[in-house]
Amino acid sequence: MAIAKYFSKDLLAINQLLKSKAYGLEQILTNVQIGIYFDDKSIQENEGRLCCDLLVRLISRLYPKIAIVNDDASARAEELITLAKSINRSIDIETTLDNCTCVILLGDGPAKVPKNCQTFFIGSDNWIGYISQTKPKSFGNSSNPFGPGIAACIVLANVFKFTLSDFFSQKLDKEIAFSALELSATPKSNPAYTDVNLNRLCVVGIGAIGSGLLWAFSKIPTLNGTLDLIDHESISLSNLQRYVLFGESDEGSLKVEKAKLHFNNPNLLINAFDVKWSAYLNKTQNWNNLQVAVAIDNKKDRIAIQSSLPFKIFNAYTEENLIGVATHADFVNAACLACGYIPNQKERNYTEEVAVNCNIPNHANFVKDYLNLNLPVDARYNNNTVSMLDVISTANAIPREALIQFHGKRIEQFYSEFICGGISMSLSTIGQEKVSNVDAPLAFQSAMAGILLAARIVGDALGLNKSFKQQSHIYPLNPIAEFNPYNHNLQKDTTGSCICADQVFIERYKSKWPVNEKN
Repeated sequence: MAIAKYFSKDLLAINQLLKSKAYGLEQILTNVQIGIYFDDKSIQENEGRLCCDLLVRLISRLYPKIAIVNDDASARAEELITLAKSINRSIDIETTLDNCTCVILLGDGPAKVPKNCQTFFIGSDNWIGYISQTKPKSFGNSSNPFGPGIAACIVLANVFKFTLSDFFSQKLDKEIAFSALELSATPKSNPAYTDVNLNRLCVVGIGAIGSGLLWAFSKIPTLNGTLDLIDHESISLSNLQRYVLFGESDEGSLKVEKAKLHFNNPNLLINAFDVKWSAYLNKTQNWNNLQVAVAIDNKKDRIAIQSSLPFKIFNAYTEENLIGVATHADFVNAACLACGYIPNQKERNYTEEVAVNCNIPNHANFVKDYLNLNLPVDARYNNNTVSMLDVISTANAIPREALIQFHGKRIEQFYSEFICGGISMSLSTIGQEKVSNVDAPLAFQSAMAGILLAARIVGDALGLNKSFKQQSHIYPLNPIAEFNPYNHNLQKDTTGSCICADQVFIERYKSKWPVNEKN
């Protein structure tokens, strides 16, 4: 039994939530066992099967010991065990609840649960997910992945708070019903759907949020249209911590190609583009993008996407204990995507950010040289007697031999793995208490953002959310029933700094999207 090989990214994520290093975190997680129990009735329903799938995909990325239990030792249990092992080959899996400290129950529950074990009943119906600490919940048999998906994410937020209760003051949810369509803990409707026509949708970013979105899309058999998947990166081990679509064997593969394999929709055309957004536009010459789903994690690229003037943009993002989803469907009169990312104060440039987060703040020019010269971080150049890796090794008290894995890597790849991947925190004996400007949510947070982004897109395609607010914020580690999502309309930038205030952009948008072509 062992923590997943990519545990360092979990450490970084939890560090950012707790505001300080969680010393002994690995021991805390090793001392708990999370159980999933399902009865035959719950997995006879499609939503129950979907919920089980996502629960295993999320739990196996953080917890080294789990139990997957079905009283009849069904084939479904074996499938889930195989799935868990594909995510963490070293995971310890039991088939009884005897040693569990926390159990998620699908169905009526087993005859016996260990004494003092925290329990959560879970269920769903179409768009709505249900959680209870005391009452069994049922599952619907629809093809809608959003109710079971949101239920899985919310229950795992509660499991996380329970397992790290010494660090959290927030209460656990006792009884909730949450709509992924309305983004509300007091749902007013629960409409059914059959066919879902996406027309043509570009998904930019097949990382943490994009994986959650595509997990949901891949579970809708009636989805049709064209889906362009756009991401230039391959799957790195350090990011498997929150990529719910992928497992350890996918390391090194292109994200878009592996994501495409999860689909079996006969009426959905999927195109994979292993390029950045700008290269996608140049390659396809498709400048009139009707819809774009944004699932990336930096301001610069979001502004670049908005500047290409798609008709409608769906955006999702994560911040510390915050998940946001928004729709930008009126560049002229409403807040555009770029409005929320206009800097209002001086920010560090990339080389300064790298230097500070690598704990070498006085070596920003050194970092710039490596970036401009496209040098591997272990190379020495001119008359320098040390490499960038040598400097980082000394500054962070990391044995030089522990950094051999980064030999031959350029700045961007090194920084992505060393800092954004959390490896610095697992290697350094001093390090910083908290790195800045690095997005590192936990798997259930990213998956929730992606699922809610997908729900917003599907709801829009079906005409179900015309009266909804432009943006919603959800705080997954706060009690959902007491702390409803904050649904609101965004304020358009009033400083004149945003591109949506530029008359040239305004006129170009109007010419691209005449009124009679928007409907």
